[in-house]
Amino acid sequence: GEHPFVPQDCERIFRDFGVRVDLERRAAQVWTWSRLSEVCNFRGCEVLLVDAEGSDARILRSLIRHCRQDPDSWPWVIQFETMGHCDHMEGPGTEWAVISELEASGYMLLHYSWVN
Repeated sequence: GEHPFVPQDCERIFRDFGVRVDLERRAAQVWTWSRLSEVCNFRGCEVLLVDAEGSDARILRSLIRHCRQDPDSWPWVIQFETMGHCDHMEGPGTEWAVISELEASGYMLLHYSWVN
């Protein structure tokens, strides 16, 4: 999907600077965490940083499914964007739901912010 702020940002750029932003939509493959680790031949990582413009929760749910099958694959630290993009893409409460799933898997929430 489209980043939730793109339409208004493009309009603001045109209004403020007179520049039309010409964006081209491109298709991309979506892999599960299991497929990514298999194809790239890795088992896990120490720190996982996710900034996927609204797909963060989807990625983390895939990670959770994978790591429940292979507990040695859990990252030590996970950081992801919580600006409401996931809620916009998947529905209200999406970000808090994945936080709850991570907490149920043994993680502790250290900080939450609406500003990235």
